[in-house]
Amino acid sequence: MGAAAIFGLIFLVAAVPVFDADLWWHLFTGAHIVASGSVPSSDLMSFTYHGRPWVDHEWLSEVMLFSVYRIAGLQLVVGLFGLVIAGAFFVMYLTMRLRSVNPLLALVLTAALASTSIGTWGPRVQMISLLFTAIFCYLLERYRLSGRRSLLVPLPLLMLLWCNLHGGFAIGLAVMLLYALGGMLERVLERDRLRSAIGAERPLVVALAAAIVVSFVNPNGLRTVLYPLSFLTPNAFTNSIQESQSPNFHLTGMLPFEALLLMLLA
Repeated sequence: MGAAAIFGLIFLVAAVPVFDADLWWHLFTGAHIVASGSVPSSDLMSFTYHGRPWVDHEWLSEVMLFSVYRIAGLQLVVGLFGLVIAGAFFVMYLTMRLRSVNPLLALVLTAALASTSIGTWGPRVQMISLLFTAIFCYLLERYRLSGRRSLLVPLPLLMLLWCNLHGGFAIGLAVMLLYALGGMLERVLERDRLRSAIGAERPLVVALAAAIVVSFVNPNGLRTVLYPLSFLTPNAFTNSIQESQSPNFHLTGMLPFEALLLMLLA
């Protein structure tokens, strides 16, 4: 009952119709792709950048958004993202249970995690990357605990979808790399030979290589793969995006996140 209440509350809060400012141009772009049958490679809407090269790394999400909107309107779009957000936190909860975390503690931590990110919720395409990141961590954790190679098979397939839904797919590649390096380091610290440690992680390395290869299967090819790199260093583009700036702990909405950071340090 407690789990149902927590995840039901997350869904209800996430499904409140507060529309993201970017939603309109996602719908416009989706309508353009459906009508033209092609993904734009140059800016369609802005005045100052009209006609300039543009990497539409979210094209498949935009087609899905427009299709849902055309069938049932904005409320279903918001409800769909409510399911995506609640699903992401549910998978996080399952991952904690895999690690033998007490069910009550796992629910408390899930609620705390949700409260720190509530300000970013809404019909925002990056919520899809939140869900995919949670799924990748869950599958990788199950693989780490069981050693079943079949758990790695879905990862490249999911990456093929993710790289066309949102540029956050690079997080999935990074998580896979960290799991592989972490597994090797654990074996080396256990005084295993480096060659044996690398060999033990070969299935995960192969899955990572496959995920990298399929990430090129998108309308923009290499441009989409390189797009996430634009967020690694400060520049005129990232400096104008709120999500790329340092958290402002003077805002009330950031207090839960600050509390969680302090708990982590403690």
